[in-house]
Amino acid sequence: MLNLENRYIIDIGANNADTALYFAKNGSCVIAFEPVKHIYELGLENIKLNPSLKDKIQYINKAVGAKKGMLNINAESLKDYADGNDSYDIEIITIDDIINDYNFPYDVLKMDCGGCEFEIIKNNDLRKFNEIIFEHHADMVKQDSNQLIDKLKSQDFKIKTFPCNASDKPFEEIGIIYAYK
Repeated sequence: MLNLENRYIIDIGANNADTALYFAKNGSCVIAFEPVKHIYELGLENIKLNPSLKDKIQYINKAVGAKKGMLNINAESLKDYADGNDSYDIEIITIDDIINDYNFPYDVLKMDCGGCEFEIIKNNDLRKFNEIIFEHHADMVKQDSNQLIDKLKSQDFKIKTFPCNASDKPFEEIGIIYAYK
């Protein structure tokens, strides 16, 4: 699917940097965003454990959305994903902010952001990317994944879909969408 050699990847929802490390190990440069503080800190540790890859990854503790603002991270809602008792605010930036502020050459967009993929895809012209791969979470946001497919097709992408192997839910609720030109 993705040829990773000499690619520039924006990774939204980087989790503990596992995918960013995989991309870097296979020849890509990555700018990765993870808003959840505890998970971000795990990612920093993972990157530290792979010193030969650290120069290929920028790992940033911010959220990415359709518009700038602040996001309240409520620790109670994340109890299945992270330890901690705090609630805190984290900055939301946009894809255009990433491109303009970080001066990052890009050609691939990867997202696994628990539902934010809907607002990002619906509210952005993503033709600037050659490939987009993401996990959709229609079940979390109570929206139809076909909206995403239709929007990407309207921006001249071809689409392949895959079930999510980590879930027993049908594709309509959670799945992988690969958009390419």
